[in-house]
Amino acid sequence: MNSTHAVEATLRGVGACCAVGNAVLHTLLVPDHLEEKFYIGLLFAVGSAVMLVVAAALVFLKHVTVAWLTGSLVSLGMIIGFLLFHSAAAQAPRTEAHWRCRALRRVAGGRDRACDAAFRWRSRTASRAG
Repeated sequence: MNSTHAVEATLRGVGACCAVGNAVLHTLLVPDHLEEKFYIGLLFAVGSAVMLVVAAALVFLKHVTVAWLTGSLVSLGMIIGFLLFHSAAAQAPRTEAHWRCRALRRVAGGRDRACDAAFRWRSRTASRAG
């Protein structure tokens, strides 16, 4: 095995791990987003599925240019979607703190009491100020 092959194998492995991590994290968030805005949950599910295909292509295919381009474009689309969804014009009545609490609960597999307490405190202080 020459050094060029080792570098390519390492880059493919890192890329596949990143694609799988991306897919897993977005899949965990699908149920919450389906409840709030169905189309966003659907986009999360489709993006996750595409990233799993990209990961498999990086591992098993000989020529991976299309996999790298697809993974890059889907990731760029996810970043743009995140920025658009979190822009001031697109904000729902929910606060950013609420979304973070829901995401933490989903990833942790349960309730996060500290996050819940912080959300309740922030809600109370906001209602007092208004």
